[in-house]
Amino acid sequence: MNPPPEAESPEDILAEVIRRDEEMENALVKPLTLDEFWATVAKGGD
Repeated sequence: MNPPPEAESPEDILAEVIRRDEEMENALVKPLTLDEFWATVAKGGD
């Protein structure tokens, strides 16, 4: 099964993961609390 044409390449996905990991490691963003996480899940993301 092939990914849809609009899917990002594995390289793009990896670059995004690395960028987000660096943001977390450098405290540029704060992690969600458990309540914030579940509130986001309950409303369907975003």
